[in-house]
Amino acid sequence: MNTQLAEKIRNAEQLTFSDKIKLIRDLSIPGILAVITETVMGFIDTAMVGALGALASASIGLVMSSTWLFGELINSVSIGFFGASSTCRWGGKNLIVVEGYLKDQS
Repeated sequence: MNTQLAEKIRNAEQLTFSDKIKLIRDLSIPGILAVITETVMGFIDTAMVGALGALASASIGLVMSSTWLFGELINSVSIGFFGASSTCRWGGKNLIVVEGYLKDQS
């Protein structure tokens, strides 16, 4: 991330439209690359197991969907926790946590 942009965020300065676009781009590229890598690895796994026969391919399909569902559930909980905690720590200088909810101190 651009150091000037990081300074603006730390100092709670107003971001311009182009700053917001740069921030979205910089934060989304690692996620996009992770999803592409995960998809390619899934194709490779399927191709390798496909050589073993129909029963093996069916079992991998069943296990992969269950693994994906469980993994995404854990991922969504961790993203929500990180988002809330980072808001309190860095972005929300006037926010406190009361009974699990963010409340404004002012």
